[in-house]
Amino acid sequence: MPASQQHQYEGHDERAGHVGHDQSEQQGENEQGDQKRILQQLQYLIRDFQPVAVAKSGESSVPTGWEQLDSILPHGGWRSGQLVEWLGEVKGGGVGLLGLWSAWQVAQRGGVLVVLDNTGKFFPPAAAALGIHLSRMLVVSPQGKADFDWTLDQVLRCRAVGAVWVNLPKIDNRAYRRLQLAVEQSGVFGVLVREQKCLPDPTWAHLRLRATPLAGQGNWRFRVEVIRAVGGNTGASCELEFMEIANQQRSKRDGALLNPTNGPQIITNYSQ
Repeated sequence: MPASQQHQYEGHDERAGHVGHDQSEQQGENEQGDQKRILQQLQYLIRDFQPVAVAKSGESSVPTGWEQLDSILPHGGWRSGQLVEWLGEVKGGGVGLLGLWSAWQVAQRGGVLVVLDNTGKFFPPAAAALGIHLSRMLVVSPQGKADFDWTLDQVLRCRAVGAVWVNLPKIDNRAYRRLQLAVEQSGVFGVLVREQKCLPDPTWAHLRLRATPLAGQGNWRFRVEVIRAVGGNTGASCELEFMEIANQQRSKRDGALLNPTNGPQIITNYSQ
């Protein structure tokens, strides 16, 4: 190849390299800008909940709503600053509602309840039917795994959040460890609903429960087993009826809970 032509190609390659580098830098700046914008939006919405929040329970335990479940948990109830895994059949198995109810028990003591809806199928009226105040709920629907991972980390680190509920898919060990450290530093109560098939996977959850539906006179009855517990009691189990809770809340419910004007704040369909 003639020297002049070789220099021409080398110059072209060098310019192409600069263009590729510039594009990568621009993409990185755009992603950082989007993350900052989303974080500001989350902070703005969560700020609305802070005036009604009370002090978090700290080291005290929050009753689950079932005495038999309290009796098998290491601290006699839920604890702020912990991750709890609910394992079971997520689709139609009721484990999602069990997890949502446990998140609400802690969130109503202080802070907002954040629902991270990565499937787009979360149905707020079902939460209202349990007596959960939709005006104290923030539903976030990230698009894509990168947005999901980043958002989950952010809400678990936010001290204005009382509890987080999420249907958690596969997660690598290092990312899971970060979630554990996040709640321990912030005091947020994290509820991770997972498929039964995730049982063999390693976990950094402070408490891992498995819920198995039982047949029983039209009511939702479950056998709940403690699969892993920091503080002991691994292997303990009990039976409980979810409809007991639902019926109690139905009798307390008023029209404000189902009023659309008092519905949850929603951040949906965003991507970085």
